[in-house]
Amino acid sequence: MNSLHNLVASGKVLYLGVSDTPAWVVSMANQYAHDHGKTPFVIYQGRWNALLRDFEREILPMARQQGLALAPWDVLAGGKIRTDAEEEARRQSGENGRVVLGQNWERNEDERKLSAVLEKIANEVGTQSIQAGE
Repeated sequence: MNSLHNLVASGKVLYLGVSDTPAWVVSMANQYAHDHGKTPFVIYQGRWNALLRDFEREILPMARQQGLALAPWDVLAGGKIRTDAEEEARRQSGENGRVVLGQNWERNEDERKLSAVLEKIANEVGTQSIQAGE
């Protein structure tokens, strides 16, 4: 935190952010910063989507307590949130889908179940896309 504070103090950095770090580490780092007159983290970037919800258990309470802004990434789960029709269209066209970290582009059973629930909700609210946040 001392080195990061020096970057802010020298004007090279405006604000400090942290990404994909356990909540307890961020809390301790910010406590150190506050106790020693250093610059604390003001934003947390982390992986958050409908398939991975641990962000809500660990990060959100910490962010509230610390007053941190949030910058979620992977909100569409690497393209795994899609309808059966979208997946079949990709299969038929040969487009397939994005492959991340050696994973198969096709959805597993849990991803299909979640997508089906999102598709039901999308139909209920009158939107065409299950990825839409309308």
